[in-house]
Amino acid sequence: MSTNFKTRTVRLRYIVFISSVLLTIIINQVIIQYDINLQNEDATLINLAGRQRMLSQRIAKRVLYLQDELRYKPELVLANIDTLHRLTEEFAKVHQGLLGGRSSQGLKRINSQTIDELLTKNTPNLEAIVGACRAVVRQPDTNTVDSAMRVIEQHELRFLLTMETTVKTFVAESNAKIQHLKRVELVLAAVAVGLLLLEFGLILQPLIRKLSQANDLLQEQNLALKEAKEELETLSNQLGRQNKQLLSFAHITSHNLRAPVSNLNSLLYFYNTSSSEEDKTMIFAKFETVIQHLSTTLEELIETLKIQEDTDIEGEELVFEEVYQKTKEILSGTILETQAQFNTNFNEVTKIHYPRAYLESIFLNLISNALKYRHPERQPLITINSALVDGRKVLRVQDNGLGIDLQKHGHKLFGLRKTFHRHAEAKGLGLFITKTQVEALGGEIKVYSEVNQGTTFEIFFNPKS
Repeated sequence: MSTNFKTRTVRLRYIVFISSVLLTIIINQVIIQYDINLQNEDATLINLAGRQRMLSQRIAKRVLYLQDELRYKPELVLANIDTLHRLTEEFAKVHQGLLGGRSSQGLKRINSQTIDELLTKNTPNLEAIVGACRAVVRQPDTNTVDSAMRVIEQHELRFLLTMETTVKTFVAESNAKIQHLKRVELVLAAVAVGLLLLEFGLILQPLIRKLSQANDLLQEQNLALKEAKEELETLSNQLGRQNKQLLSFAHITSHNLRAPVSNLNSLLYFYNTSSSEEDKTMIFAKFETVIQHLSTTLEELIETLKIQEDTDIEGEELVFEEVYQKTKEILSGTILETQAQFNTNFNEVTKIHYPRAYLESIFLNLISNALKYRHPERQPLITINSALVDGRKVLRVQDNGLGIDLQKHGHKLFGLRKTFHRHAEAKGLGLFITKTQVEALGGEIKVYSEVNQGTTFEIFFNPKS
Protein backbone atom coordinates (compact mmCIF):
# COMPACT_ATOMS: atom_id res chain seq x y z
CA MET A 1 0.00 0.00 0.00
CA SER A 2 2.83 2.38 0.93
CA THR A 3 4.73 1.54 -2.25
CA ASN A 4 1.66 2.18 -4.42
CA PHE A 5 1.09 5.50 -2.65
CA LYS A 6 4.70 6.58 -3.28
CA THR A 7 4.43 5.56 -6.92
CA ARG A 8 1.24 7.58 -7.41
CA THR A 9 2.80 10.57 -5.64
CA VAL A 10 5.88 10.48 -7.84
CA ARG A 11 3.72 10.12 -10.95
CA LEU A 12 1.54 13.05 -9.92
CA ARG A 13 4.55 15.25 -9.24
CA TYR A 14 6.02 14.32 -12.55
CA ILE A 15 2.80 15.19 -14.43
CA VAL A 16 2.54 18.54 -12.61
CA PHE A 17 6.14 19.49 -13.35
CA ILE A 18 5.99 18.42 -16.98
CA SER A 19 2.76 20.37 -17.46
CA SER A 20 4.33 23.45 -15.86
CA VAL A 21 7.36 23.27 -18.10
CA LEU A 22 5.25 22.75 -21.21
CA LEU A 23 3.01 25.68 -20.25
CA THR A 24 6.07 27.89 -19.74
CA ILE A 25 7.46 26.87 -23.13
CA ILE A 26 4.12 27.58 -24.85
CA ILE A 27 3.87 31.03 -23.24
CA ASN A 28 7.45 31.76 -24.22
CA GLN A 29 6.76 30.76 -27.83
CA VAL A 30 3.64 32.95 -27.92
CA ILE A 31 5.66 35.92 -26.69
CA ILE A 32 8.39 35.22 -29.24
CA GLN A 33 5.81 35.13 -32.05
CA TYR A 34 4.26 38.33 -30.70
CA ASP A 35 7.76 39.85 -30.69
CA ILE A 36 8.31 38.85 -34.31
CA ASN A 37 4.96 40.26 -35.41
CA LEU A 38 5.66 43.50 -33.56
CA GLN A 39 9.04 43.86 -35.24
CA ASN A 40 7.45 43.26 -38.64
CA GLU A 41 4.81 45.92 -37.98
CA ASP A 42 7.36 48.45 -36.78
CA ALA A 43 9.56 47.69 -39.77
CA THR A 44 6.59 48.36 -42.09
CA LEU A 45 5.92 51.78 -40.53
CA ILE A 46 9.62 52.69 -40.47
CA ASN A 47 9.90 51.82 -44.16
CA LEU A 48 6.84 53.99 -44.97
CA ALA A 49 8.26 56.93 -43.03
CA GLY A 50 11.60 56.51 -44.76
CA ARG A 51 9.85 56.35 -48.12
CA GLN A 52 8.19 59.71 -47.44
CA ARG A 53 11.60 61.33 -47.20
CA MET A 54 12.65 59.72 -50.45
CA LEU A 55 9.43 60.79 -52.20
CA SER A 56 9.81 64.42 -51.11
CA GLN A 57 13.32 64.52 -52.53
CA ARG A 58 12.22 62.93 -55.81
CA ILE A 59 9.34 65.44 -56.12
CA ALA A 60 11.77 68.31 -55.58
CA LYS A 61 14.05 66.95 -58.30
CA ARG A 62 11.13 66.59 -60.75
CA VAL A 63 10.04 70.17 -60.23
CA LEU A 64 13.63 71.29 -60.68
CA TYR A 65 13.86 69.31 -63.92
CA LEU A 66 10.61 70.93 -65.15
CA GLN A 67 12.14 74.40 -64.74
CA ASP A 68 14.89 73.41 -67.14
CA GLU A 69 12.69 71.41 -69.53
CA LEU A 70 10.09 74.23 -69.95
CA ARG A 71 12.88 76.47 -71.20
CA TYR A 72 15.11 74.10 -73.15
CA LYS A 73 13.44 70.69 -73.65
CA PRO A 74 9.69 71.15 -73.96
CA GLU A 75 9.29 67.72 -75.56
CA LEU A 76 10.14 66.09 -72.20
CA VAL A 77 7.62 68.10 -70.16
CA LEU A 78 4.67 65.75 -70.64
CA ALA A 79 6.54 62.65 -69.42
CA ASN A 80 7.91 64.55 -66.45
CA ILE A 81 4.41 65.85 -65.55
CA ASP A 82 3.09 62.27 -65.48
CA THR A 83 5.90 61.20 -63.18
CA LEU A 84 5.37 64.21 -60.92
CA HIS A 85 1.64 63.48 -60.71
CA ARG A 86 2.26 59.85 -59.71
CA LEU A 87 4.85 60.77 -57.09
CA THR A 88 2.65 63.53 -55.62
CA GLU A 89 -0.40 61.31 -55.22
CA GLU A 90 1.68 58.53 -53.67
CA PHE A 91 3.27 61.12 -51.35
CA ALA A 92 -0.15 62.29 -50.16
CA LYS A 93 -1.55 58.76 -49.88
CA VAL A 94 1.32 57.43 -47.74
CA HIS A 95 1.05 60.39 -45.38
CA GLN A 96 -2.69 59.84 -44.96
CA GLY A 97 -1.93 56.20 -44.24
CA LEU A 98 0.58 57.14 -41.57
CA LEU A 99 -1.91 59.59 -40.04
CA GLY A 100 -4.51 56.81 -40.00
CA GLY A 101 -2.19 54.77 -37.77
CA ARG A 102 -1.37 51.09 -37.92
CA SER A 103 -4.93 50.04 -38.70
CA SER A 104 -4.76 51.82 -42.06
CA GLN A 105 -1.80 49.58 -42.96
CA GLY A 106 -3.58 46.41 -41.95
CA LEU A 107 -1.81 46.34 -38.57
CA LYS A 108 -3.42 45.64 -35.22
CA ARG A 109 -2.09 48.32 -32.88
CA ILE A 110 -2.32 52.13 -33.01
CA ASN A 111 0.39 54.77 -33.16
CA SER A 112 1.76 56.28 -29.99
CA GLN A 113 0.82 59.84 -29.04
CA THR A 114 4.30 61.09 -29.89
CA ILE A 115 4.15 59.64 -33.39
CA ASP A 116 0.68 61.11 -34.01
CA GLU A 117 1.85 64.57 -32.86
CA LEU A 118 4.88 64.48 -35.18
CA LEU A 119 2.80 63.38 -38.16
CA THR A 120 0.18 66.07 -37.43
CA LYS A 121 2.92 68.69 -37.10
CA ASN A 122 4.30 67.71 -40.49
CA THR A 123 0.93 67.78 -42.27
CA PRO A 124 1.06 71.55 -43.23
CA ASN A 125 4.46 71.06 -44.85
CA LEU A 126 3.22 68.09 -46.83
CA GLU A 127 -0.03 69.82 -47.88
CA ALA A 128 1.90 72.85 -49.09
CA ILE A 129 4.21 70.68 -51.23
CA VAL A 130 1.33 68.55 -52.55
CA GLY A 131 -0.78 71.61 -53.38
CA ALA A 132 2.06 73.27 -55.29
CA CYS A 133 2.77 70.09 -57.25
CA ARG A 134 -0.88 69.56 -58.14
CA ALA A 135 -0.99 73.13 -59.43
CA VAL A 136 1.98 72.31 -61.67
CA VAL A 137 0.24 69.19 -62.94
CA ARG A 138 -2.91 71.20 -63.79
CA GLN A 139 -1.01 74.13 -65.39
CA PRO A 140 2.59 73.24 -66.28
CA ASP A 141 3.95 76.69 -67.16
CA THR A 142 7.04 78.54 -66.05
CA ASN A 143 5.29 80.73 -63.44
CA THR A 144 3.53 77.77 -61.80
CA VAL A 145 6.72 75.69 -61.71
CA ASP A 146 8.77 78.57 -60.27
CA SER A 147 6.11 79.14 -57.63
CA ALA A 148 6.07 75.42 -56.77
CA MET A 149 9.84 75.44 -56.49
CA ARG A 150 9.71 78.28 -53.97
CA VAL A 151 7.09 76.44 -51.91
CA ILE A 152 9.21 73.28 -51.94
CA GLU A 153 12.30 75.21 -50.90
CA GLN A 154 10.34 76.72 -48.04
CA HIS A 155 8.73 73.52 -46.71
CA GLU A 156 10.86 70.54 -47.79
CA LEU A 157 13.65 70.96 -45.26
CA ARG A 158 11.17 71.24 -42.37
CA PHE A 159 9.31 68.23 -43.72
CA LEU A 160 12.53 66.14 -43.95
CA LEU A 161 13.70 67.10 -40.46
CA THR A 162 10.34 66.25 -38.92
CA MET A 163 10.18 62.92 -40.79
CA GLU A 164 13.70 62.10 -39.61
CA THR A 165 12.58 62.71 -36.04
CA THR A 166 9.51 60.55 -36.71
CA VAL A 167 11.66 57.65 -38.02
CA LYS A 168 13.98 57.89 -35.00
CA THR A 169 10.96 57.84 -32.70
CA PHE A 170 9.57 54.78 -34.48
CA VAL A 171 12.94 53.03 -34.05
CA ALA A 172 13.29 54.03 -30.39
CA GLU A 173 9.79 52.85 -29.53
CA SER A 174 10.37 49.57 -31.38
CA ASN A 175 13.63 48.94 -29.51
CA ALA A 176 11.94 49.73 -26.17
CA LYS A 177 9.21 47.19 -26.90
CA ILE A 178 11.73 44.58 -27.89
CA GLN A 179 13.78 45.12 -24.73
CA HIS A 180 10.65 44.78 -22.61
CA LEU A 181 9.70 41.53 -24.33
CA LYS A 182 13.23 40.20 -23.89
CA ARG A 183 13.01 40.84 -20.17
CA VAL A 184 9.72 38.95 -20.04
CA GLU A 185 11.27 36.08 -22.01
CA LEU A 186 14.23 36.03 -19.61
CA VAL A 187 11.91 35.80 -16.61
CA LEU A 188 10.00 32.93 -18.22
CA ALA A 189 13.25 31.14 -19.06
CA ALA A 190 14.35 31.51 -15.43
CA VAL A 191 11.00 30.08 -14.30
CA ALA A 192 11.43 27.10 -16.64
CA VAL A 193 14.96 26.46 -15.36
CA GLY A 194 13.71 26.68 -11.78
CA LEU A 195 10.99 24.15 -12.50
CA LEU A 196 13.48 21.79 -14.08
CA LEU A 197 15.81 22.08 -11.10
CA LEU A 198 12.92 21.46 -8.75
CA GLU A 199 11.88 18.44 -10.80
CA PHE A 200 15.43 17.11 -10.66
CA GLY A 201 15.57 17.51 -6.87
CA LEU A 202 12.20 15.97 -6.06
CA ILE A 203 11.77 13.34 -8.79
CA LEU A 204 14.81 12.62 -10.91
CA GLN A 205 17.46 12.55 -8.21
CA PRO A 206 15.79 9.75 -6.18
CA LEU A 207 15.20 7.78 -9.38
CA ILE A 208 18.80 8.28 -10.44
CA ARG A 209 19.99 7.09 -7.04
CA LYS A 210 17.92 3.90 -7.33
CA LEU A 211 19.07 3.33 -10.87
CA SER A 212 22.66 3.81 -9.81
CA GLN A 213 22.30 1.18 -7.10
CA ALA A 214 20.71 -1.24 -9.56
CA ASN A 215 23.44 -0.52 -12.09
CA ASP A 216 26.18 -1.21 -9.52
CA LEU A 217 24.58 -4.55 -8.72
CA LEU A 218 24.30 -5.38 -12.42
CA GLN A 219 27.94 -4.49 -13.00
CA GLU A 220 29.02 -6.78 -10.19
CA GLN A 221 27.00 -9.61 -11.64
CA ASN A 222 28.38 -9.06 -15.14
CA LEU A 223 32.00 -8.63 -14.10
CA ALA A 224 32.78 -12.36 -14.12
CA LEU A 225 31.11 -12.79 -17.53
CA LYS A 226 33.02 -9.84 -18.93
CA GLU A 227 36.36 -11.19 -17.75
CA ALA A 228 35.58 -14.59 -19.22
CA LYS A 229 34.54 -13.00 -22.52
CA GLU A 230 37.75 -10.97 -22.69
CA GLU A 231 39.82 -14.09 -22.13
CA LEU A 232 37.97 -15.91 -24.91
CA GLU A 233 38.37 -12.95 -27.27
CA THR A 234 42.09 -12.77 -26.52
CA LEU A 235 42.52 -16.46 -27.23
CA SER A 236 40.41 -16.18 -30.40
CA ASN A 237 42.41 -13.20 -31.68
CA GLN A 238 45.69 -14.96 -30.97
CA LEU A 239 44.47 -18.06 -32.79
CA GLY A 240 43.23 -15.98 -35.73
CA ARG A 241 46.55 -14.14 -36.07
CA GLN A 242 48.45 -17.40 -35.77
CA ASN A 243 46.35 -19.05 -38.49
CA LYS A 244 46.74 -16.07 -40.82
CA GLN A 245 50.51 -16.04 -40.32
CA LEU A 246 50.78 -19.79 -40.87
CA LEU A 247 48.69 -19.56 -44.05
CA SER A 248 50.72 -16.62 -45.35
CA PHE A 249 54.06 -18.27 -44.65
CA ALA A 250 52.86 -21.54 -46.16
CA HIS A 251 52.13 -19.68 -49.43
CA ILE A 252 55.46 -17.85 -49.24
CA THR A 253 57.35 -21.09 -48.70
CA SER A 254 55.60 -22.97 -51.52
CA HIS A 255 55.67 -20.09 -54.00
CA ASN A 256 58.82 -18.06 -53.31
CA LEU A 257 61.08 -21.12 -53.30
CA ARG A 258 59.85 -22.10 -56.77
CA ALA A 259 61.62 -19.17 -58.46
CA PRO A 260 65.12 -19.97 -57.05
CA VAL A 261 64.67 -23.65 -57.93
CA SER A 262 63.62 -22.69 -61.45
CA ASN A 263 66.67 -20.44 -61.71
CA LEU A 264 68.88 -23.32 -60.60
CA ASN A 265 67.41 -25.44 -63.43
CA SER A 266 68.05 -22.61 -65.92
CA LEU A 267 71.63 -22.17 -64.71
CA LEU A 268 72.15 -25.95 -64.86
CA TYR A 269 70.93 -25.96 -68.45
CA PHE A 270 73.29 -23.13 -69.41
CA TYR A 271 76.11 -24.85 -67.56
CA ASN A 272 75.58 -28.14 -69.39
CA THR A 273 75.20 -26.51 -72.82
CA SER A 274 78.10 -24.10 -72.43
CA SER A 275 81.35 -25.04 -74.14
CA SER A 276 83.43 -22.26 -72.64
CA GLU A 277 85.17 -22.79 -69.32
CA GLU A 278 84.92 -19.06 -68.66
CA ASP A 279 81.12 -19.17 -69.10
CA LYS A 280 80.91 -22.25 -66.89
CA THR A 281 82.91 -20.49 -64.18
CA MET A 282 80.60 -17.46 -64.39
CA ILE A 283 77.50 -19.67 -64.28
CA PHE A 284 78.87 -21.67 -61.38
CA ALA A 285 79.38 -18.43 -59.45
CA LYS A 286 75.73 -17.64 -60.03
CA PHE A 287 74.91 -21.12 -58.72
CA GLU A 288 76.56 -20.16 -55.46
CA THR A 289 74.70 -16.85 -55.29
CA VAL A 290 71.28 -18.41 -55.94
CA ILE A 291 71.94 -21.20 -53.45
CA GLN A 292 73.10 -18.67 -50.87
CA HIS A 293 69.91 -16.59 -51.33
CA LEU A 294 67.81 -19.76 -51.20
CA SER A 295 69.42 -20.70 -47.92
CA THR A 296 68.93 -17.17 -46.56
CA THR A 297 65.26 -17.21 -47.58
CA LEU A 298 64.70 -20.51 -45.81
CA GLU A 299 66.43 -19.26 -42.68
CA GLU A 300 64.36 -16.05 -42.65
CA LEU A 301 61.10 -17.96 -43.09
CA ILE A 302 62.00 -20.38 -40.33
CA GLU A 303 63.03 -17.53 -38.06
CA THR A 304 59.78 -15.69 -38.71
CA LEU A 305 57.77 -18.79 -37.80
CA LYS A 306 59.49 -18.79 -34.41
CA ILE A 307 57.91 -15.47 -33.45
CA GLN A 308 55.86 -15.62 -30.27
CA GLU A 309 52.17 -16.53 -30.65
CA ASP A 310 50.94 -13.12 -29.54
CA THR A 311 53.37 -11.03 -31.63
CA ASP A 312 52.65 -9.61 -35.08
CA ILE A 313 55.22 -9.75 -37.84
CA GLU A 314 57.93 -7.25 -37.00
CA GLY A 315 59.30 -4.80 -39.52
CA GLU A 316 62.76 -3.39 -40.02
CA GLU A 317 64.41 -0.58 -41.95
CA LEU A 318 64.85 -1.86 -45.52
CA VAL A 319 66.51 -0.18 -48.51
CA PHE A 320 64.59 -0.57 -51.78
CA GLU A 321 67.78 -0.77 -53.86
CA GLU A 322 69.20 -3.60 -51.74
CA VAL A 323 66.00 -5.65 -51.94
CA TYR A 324 65.88 -5.06 -55.70
CA GLN A 325 69.49 -6.20 -56.19
CA LYS A 326 68.87 -9.31 -54.12
CA THR A 327 65.81 -10.11 -56.24
CA LYS A 328 67.86 -9.70 -59.44
CA GLU A 329 70.45 -12.10 -58.12
CA ILE A 330 67.78 -14.66 -57.27
CA LEU A 331 66.31 -14.32 -60.79
CA SER A 332 69.66 -14.01 -62.53
CA GLY A 333 69.14 -17.17 -64.58
CA THR A 334 65.78 -16.04 -65.95
CA ILE A 335 67.11 -12.52 -66.55
CA LEU A 336 70.04 -13.96 -68.47
CA GLU A 337 67.71 -16.20 -70.46
CA THR A 338 65.23 -13.44 -71.36
CA GLN A 339 67.87 -10.68 -71.74
CA ALA A 340 65.56 -8.41 -69.72
CA GLN A 341 66.44 -4.73 -69.23
CA PHE A 342 65.69 -2.77 -66.03
CA ASN A 343 65.14 0.93 -65.32
CA THR A 344 65.03 1.78 -61.61
CA ASN A 345 64.72 4.97 -59.57
CA PHE A 346 64.46 4.86 -55.79
CA ASN A 347 65.65 8.42 -55.20
CA GLU A 348 62.32 9.86 -54.00
CA VAL A 349 61.82 7.18 -51.37
CA THR A 350 64.90 5.12 -50.53
CA LYS A 351 63.81 3.23 -47.39
CA ILE A 352 60.76 1.70 -45.76
CA HIS A 353 59.96 0.06 -42.43
CA TYR A 354 58.52 -3.31 -43.42
CA PRO A 355 58.86 -7.05 -42.75
CA ARG A 356 61.79 -8.30 -44.81
CA ALA A 357 60.09 -11.53 -45.86
CA TYR A 358 57.04 -9.61 -47.13
CA LEU A 359 58.94 -6.93 -49.09
CA GLU A 360 61.27 -9.45 -50.70
CA SER A 361 58.25 -11.57 -51.58
CA ILE A 362 56.53 -8.55 -53.20
CA PHE A 363 59.62 -7.71 -55.30
CA LEU A 364 60.12 -11.36 -56.25
CA ASN A 365 56.50 -11.94 -57.26
CA LEU A 366 56.09 -8.77 -59.33
CA ILE A 367 59.44 -9.01 -61.13
CA SER A 368 59.14 -12.75 -61.77
CA ASN A 369 55.63 -12.16 -63.17
CA ALA A 370 56.99 -9.47 -65.49
CA LEU A 371 59.63 -11.94 -66.76
CA LYS A 372 57.25 -14.90 -66.90
CA TYR A 373 54.57 -13.07 -68.92
CA ARG A 374 56.91 -11.19 -71.26
CA HIS A 375 55.89 -10.46 -74.84
CA PRO A 376 57.44 -12.98 -77.25
CA GLU A 377 58.15 -10.35 -79.90
CA ARG A 378 60.17 -7.83 -77.85
CA GLN A 379 62.88 -7.69 -75.24
CA PRO A 380 61.47 -7.37 -71.69
CA LEU A 381 61.77 -3.87 -70.20
CA ILE A 382 60.92 -3.57 -66.50
CA THR A 383 60.68 -0.16 -64.84
CA ILE A 384 60.71 0.03 -61.03
CA ASN A 385 60.51 3.21 -58.98
CA SER A 386 59.39 4.51 -55.61
CA ALA A 387 57.40 7.66 -54.88
CA LEU A 388 55.60 9.58 -52.14
CA VAL A 389 51.90 10.19 -52.89
CA ASP A 390 49.75 12.06 -50.34
CA GLY A 391 52.08 11.05 -47.54
CA ARG A 392 52.11 7.35 -48.53
CA LYS A 393 55.09 5.45 -49.89
CA VAL A 394 54.38 3.87 -53.28
CA LEU A 395 56.25 1.19 -55.21
CA ARG A 396 55.59 0.92 -58.98
CA VAL A 397 56.57 -2.04 -61.16
CA GLN A 398 55.87 -1.63 -64.89
CA ASP A 399 56.55 -4.03 -67.76
CA ASN A 400 56.00 -4.20 -71.52
CA GLY A 401 54.71 -7.74 -71.53
CA LEU A 402 51.53 -9.49 -72.60
CA GLY A 403 49.21 -7.37 -70.46
CA ILE A 404 45.87 -8.40 -68.94
CA ASP A 405 42.30 -7.79 -70.10
CA LEU A 406 41.07 -6.11 -66.91
CA GLN A 407 37.48 -5.86 -68.13
CA LYS A 408 37.41 -9.62 -68.50
CA HIS A 409 39.69 -10.75 -65.67
CA GLY A 410 39.98 -7.74 -63.35
CA HIS A 411 37.50 -9.06 -60.76
CA LYS A 412 39.51 -12.26 -60.24
CA LEU A 413 43.03 -10.95 -60.90
CA PHE A 414 44.18 -11.43 -57.31
CA GLY A 415 42.26 -14.64 -56.70
CA LEU A 416 43.96 -17.74 -55.37
CA ARG A 417 45.16 -20.05 -58.17
CA LYS A 418 43.71 -17.77 -60.88
CA THR A 419 45.75 -17.72 -64.11
CA PHE A 420 45.15 -15.70 -67.26
CA HIS A 421 47.92 -16.87 -69.62
CA ARG A 422 48.96 -20.31 -70.77
CA HIS A 423 52.33 -20.67 -69.11
CA ALA A 424 53.92 -23.80 -67.74
CA GLU A 425 54.90 -22.13 -64.45
CA ALA A 426 51.64 -20.20 -63.92
CA LYS A 427 50.21 -21.29 -60.56
CA GLY A 428 47.97 -18.36 -59.65
CA LEU A 429 49.68 -17.76 -56.29
CA GLY A 430 52.01 -14.80 -56.77
CA LEU A 431 49.47 -11.97 -56.99
CA PHE A 432 47.28 -13.58 -54.33
CA ILE A 433 50.21 -13.69 -51.92
CA THR A 434 51.29 -10.15 -52.76
CA LYS A 435 47.81 -8.72 -52.22
CA THR A 436 47.40 -10.65 -48.97
CA GLN A 437 50.72 -9.39 -47.63
CA VAL A 438 50.12 -5.78 -48.62
CA GLU A 439 46.59 -5.61 -47.21
CA ALA A 440 47.53 -7.47 -44.03
CA LEU A 441 49.74 -4.52 -43.12
CA GLY A 442 47.19 -1.85 -44.02
CA GLY A 443 48.32 -1.24 -47.59
CA GLU A 444 46.65 -1.32 -51.00
CA ILE A 445 47.58 -2.67 -54.43
CA LYS A 446 46.36 -1.28 -57.77
CA VAL A 447 46.86 -2.54 -61.31
CA TYR A 448 46.70 -0.88 -64.74
CA SER A 449 47.06 -2.99 -67.86
CA GLU A 450 46.43 -3.17 -71.61
CA VAL A 451 46.60 -6.33 -73.69
CA ASN A 452 49.86 -6.53 -75.69
CA GLN A 453 51.04 -3.25 -74.13
CA GLY A 454 52.07 -4.20 -70.61
CA THR A 455 51.07 -3.98 -66.96
CA THR A 456 51.76 -1.60 -64.07
CA PHE A 457 51.37 -2.55 -60.41
CA GLU A 458 51.27 0.13 -57.70
CA ILE A 459 51.79 -0.79 -54.05
CA PHE A 460 50.48 1.85 -51.62
CA PHE A 461 52.07 1.03 -48.28
CA ASN A 462 50.58 1.81 -44.88
CA PRO A 463 51.32 5.49 -44.01
CA LYS A 464 53.11 4.24 -40.87
CA SER A 465 55.52 2.13 -42.92
